[in-house]
Amino acid sequence: MKTMFLLLFLYSGLSYGSTPEAVASKYLENFSSHRYSAAAKMIYCGEGLSEAELSDKYAGLSKELKFLDDEFGAVTQYNVSNDHMYVAATLGCGSHDFLETNLGSAKVVVFGVTYNNKSPGYIVVKLISVNDKFLPITVDHGIPMDGLFSTARIMSVYKKLTEL
Repeated sequence: MKTMFLLLFLYSGLSYGSTPEAVASKYLENFSSHRYSAAAKMIYCGEGLSEAELSDKYAGLSKELKFLDDEFGAVTQYNVSNDHMYVAATLGCGSHDFLETNLGSAKVVVFGVTYNNKSPGYIVVKLISVNDKFLPITVDHGIPMDGLFSTARIMSVYKKLTEL
């Protein structure tokens, strides 16, 4: 029985990182189910961080994800989208050099989402391949581009994020 469980676990883990869409969907599943810690721990911070540093970064990301959930509303549905007209707050935990080096080659998966107040939004997951597994390095949470209103709204969100 233990062997079967182990094999199923390994198979599940392998399929989880097989495509950018699958990994991005898992992130969104965690976030929309209010599992902020699980969603945060999916974001790859790069190499060279101690366990304590990683723990601090993930705790901060979890807090920021809860804030974004409260700010925009809970995600009630989502699907992959080809629309790229959004303005968003970006979350990540890698160093500036790490992000600068890797964002150019990142795979991007855009989700159109509906929040519980029926307003539309976007969640954009940027992933890189590490050891043949796709890992998110940044996640954008945002709203449709609607001129100055949407820009002002996201600037307000960024200001509140810096105050957390």
